[in-house]
Amino acid sequence: MKESEREPNRPDYHTFQGRGTDFESKRMRRGGGTKEVFFPCLGSLLSGVFLGIGEGFGGGLMQSSGDTAVLLFNIPYDFSAIVTARLLVVPIATQAAANWDINAIYGSVSEHFDVHNVADTATTYNVTDSHLYSVDAATILVSIVAGDVGKIVFTLSNSAHDVALLGLALKYTVA
Repeated sequence: MKESEREPNRPDYHTFQGRGTDFESKRMRRGGGTKEVFFPCLGSLLSGVFLGIGEGFGGGLMQSSGDTAVLLFNIPYDFSAIVTARLLVVPIATQAAANWDINAIYGSVSEHFDVHNVADTATTYNVTDSHLYSVDAATILVSIVAGDVGKIVFTLSNSAHDVALLGLALKYTVA
């Protein structure tokens, strides 16, 4: 697209950048703004079930105490700071105090793989069967930096608190 064809009064007008599918706004190229990335759950351990729920949602299903779902992440290189970090879950039962333990293990290349190992085992959640919920994960990702690689381990603490983990939605400011 030629410079003369662009809309002059739209500071976030999208332009084509080089080859492939790299579309970014002018604001993003010069820094600032926000982006969002989603890291899907890879499945669950112990029960070994990868479930399609309701209208085609897939995720790691946990049905027994100790069942675990895992998702891997790689923090983008343009990451500056967390705006929101949300684990998306679908509970399989209505609970006033669903007890799920969440642990983030991460580090950068050349660091020990679990230099950051942060857990939330105290929080409980008031949830309704088959409703999509967002669980705040910002507190367990408090030390992430651009380029970090890691995993989030989501563990069912009580057998009656069945849940499926869909993934992590990370919204961040751009460096």
